[in-house]
Amino acid sequence: MECLTRDYSAEMFSYLLVVEAKPLGLPRISNITRACVVNWLMNFNGADGNPAVIQSACWFFDSVVGTGHVQFDKIQLVAAACYWIAQKLHGPVMPATKLVIYSEYAFTAERLLAAEKAVLEKLKFPTQPVVAQDFINYLAWWCDRDRPGEIEVAATFLYMSGLMVDKDLCEEFPSVIAAASVRNAVLLLRKKDLVTHLQMCPVYKSAECKAVNLLYTCSVLRRAVRTVAAPIFEYKVPYEHYGIPPSYIAQRIVNAANELSVMDTRIIKRDQANIF
Repeated sequence: MECLTRDYSAEMFSYLLVVEAKPLGLPRISNITRACVVNWLMNFNGADGNPAVIQSACWFFDSVVGTGHVQFDKIQLVAAACYWIAQKLHGPVMPATKLVIYSEYAFTAERLLAAEKAVLEKLKFPTQPVVAQDFINYLAWWCDRDRPGEIEVAATFLYMSGLMVDKDLCEEFPSVIAAASVRNAVLLLRKKDLVTHLQMCPVYKSAECKAVNLLYTCSVLRRAVRTVAAPIFEYKVPYEHYGIPPSYIAQRIVNAANELSVMDTRIIKRDQANIF
């Protein structure tokens, strides 16, 4: 990592910041329907799965349902096709039959292949999307070069919760969401002394400049983890995947976020009129 940041980080992240893009439209499905779909994909991806696969799959899925109508009975098929495409970008790739079995035969392998082709044609064969995880890993390492893992996991949990709960995050750039996720992680893990160091990172500064309101995005992500942890909320895969021992990152983040709930309510009410 020392060699990476010294020799290549400026060029890599300058490029990523230039080419990153939001999904092609705000998803035209309800938050709860989308949460069900994303929860299903996260569960299939597994606790050890690459979060960038889910983030890429959601970028494709949100772009499809944001630019056209998808029949309700085909939403799961489209989501599976988007996940399959994302796997082919990040690897490893599972056979179509495994996705069919996991869907409990809601579709066939032939329909999955047809859906994959339809998605790619609909999106005009897009390049690999830049996702928040591309920035989260680096920003976490920048904060604590000796032990970045805890910050990285916490930030990923924050974003994966936001990704599932709030489709309005589609209207923000991946770098901004990553910056907000890492900032939240540092604060909620009681490492406030690292915030100043994070703010010195050129990538963080660039993301902050692109943000409409970074503090508002931070509050949206904190609200998302509280939602995922709420007993009445049905879709809990992020909380389950990132709450395992011995670190119990999800529980620690949720407990700290609950302490800020009153402040977040005020921020969201104050800023919603200006942003939406």
